[in-house]
Amino acid sequence: MIVAFLVFYSGFPLRGLRWAILLRGTGFRIGTTDSTEILFLSWLVNCIIPAKLGDVYRAYLLRINSDASLSRTFGTVFIERILDIFTIAVMGIAAGYWSFRSGLPPQIQAVFGIAVFIVVLLAIALFTLRNFGRRILVALPFPGRIVEFYDRFEEGVFGALKRRQLPGLAILGVAIWMTEAMRLFFVVKAFNFPGVELGISGAVFVALIGSLLTAVPLSPAGLGIVEAGIVGILTIVYQVPLAEATAIALLDRVISVFSVIVFGSILYLFSGKPRGAGLTHTGKLRVATQ
Repeated sequence: MIVAFLVFYSGFPLRGLRWAILLRGTGFRIGTTDSTEILFLSWLVNCIIPAKLGDVYRAYLLRINSDASLSRTFGTVFIERILDIFTIAVMGIAAGYWSFRSGLPPQIQAVFGIAVFIVVLLAIALFTLRNFGRRILVALPFPGRIVEFYDRFEEGVFGALKRRQLPGLAILGVAIWMTEAMRLFFVVKAFNFPGVELGISGAVFVALIGSLLTAVPLSPAGLGIVEAGIVGILTIVYQVPLAEATAIALLDRVISVFSVIVFGSILYLFSGKPRGAGLTHTGKLRVATQ
């Protein structure tokens, strides 16, 4: 269990580094320590409030602690989420094929179909945003301030992705989501249930499906939805007994949700970021003001 905990928390500096790289693409420099601290505080909010409002809080925290553009920051958070979904889909499909190379069960084929549909839908959405977003907005009766906000948001979305940074971002994305998968892998190992062996490919598949379910904004951190999804996959697809599958899902969520609430609350009390104390290292590469 301790190994699962350590593996999971090793992912936060990687997430902070990735966000710092994306912000750098928009012209704003931030240290990895600062970006990781703000990101972790945003996870606390996502764990206690539904609708992914922690992502909004992340942009707000950066704004009150620096002169970063709020709308451009929203853009970096948005594209980060898009990159996550692409990575989850690709890794999940690869892990599923490896785990079920003797033949894909109908349930897995359905999951793969959903994953491909989501990826295609996101690709179309990004293409539309890049080529027609502003035209559509200008054609509608929106005030000029909304159009200006959208322009900066679009700069954040597409400015964050520099071609030379894509390989590094892809490697970081895979490493980040492997920490999620290995957390579940070591949770299963910690229980050591007789006859329950998930394997690394199985852990990747189950953990990433669970992570994808957190995108459903009906409850904080997908509580209830994710647990049901993990238990369902473990019992139906991997033939894990219900009691053991429930125990695995609950311990996994204790680490990934309830520990974040505990440590995030402590950080909130002692961090100066919620009170706008400023960043340790910050600076403009180009114009990046509101």
